[in-house]
Amino acid sequence: SNTAGRAGAESAPDKDKIDALSNEAVEAFQKGDYEKVMRNCKMLVEQRPAMVFAWSLLGTAELILGSKDLTMNGGLNEQQEALLRDAIKHFDTSTSLAGDNKDALTLNNKANALGLLEEWEQAVDVYEEAFQITLDTRMKDFEVIPMMNKALGLFELNRDQAAEEQLQRTIRRNPDYPDAYAALATVLWGQGMKFKAADSFDKLCDLDYGLCDAYSDIRVVLGRWPKRAIRTYRDFLEAYRDERKQVVLK
Repeated sequence: SNTAGRAGAESAPDKDKIDALSNEAVEAFQKGDYEKVMRNCKMLVEQRPAMVFAWSLLGTAELILGSKDLTMNGGLNEQQEALLRDAIKHFDTSTSLAGDNKDALTLNNKANALGLLEEWEQAVDVYEEAFQITLDTRMKDFEVIPMMNKALGLFELNRDQAAEEQLQRTIRRNPDYPDAYAALATVLWGQGMKFKAADSFDKLCDLDYGLCDAYSDIRVVLGRWPKRAIRTYRDFLEAYRDERKQVVLK
């Protein structure tokens, strides 16, 4: 009975320690201290190997650090690639532990990591899986994110028609989503549909003039969009600006 008493006495401080580690990890994440997030999450999963949240947060910190400072044409260094591979592994652990309660955000992040590793075929499938979960869990505000990401993945795979259709679906679901109009302009431009591309960008400008200004700068998509989309969007913006200048001058 003494043993049972000791075990019971130890469990409360243990729980306090786990709670403290969890809270510190979340605070560190909010402050952008992803190294600390990784340290705390590793301690958490050592002590609670079935902790779904800790595996997912660990993967997210690895994803962010693995994608840091990527330029328009920059490839990954070995350390970044290793972090992204670890992230995928940890997202998978979180997802398998979650059972029937799969998390759309975790899957979307896994697909982001796959995309950074240029494993686009698999990324597109995982984005679709994330989208389906948003429907099951009624995550109305989030559902267009994996839809949009899937479209960008299709564009990287040179499946331009499919990317265009996916973006039209995304806009129908949320007609106020600026990224989708910019991406549609990109995909249309990539197919040589110059007037339609400009029309899509004009619709973005109709949403909000401030957005029009922000999206006229390539930096708005750097670090968020994949390589072909960024290159094509940059070409589109240069042509769009020149066209606008000529209209103004006339």
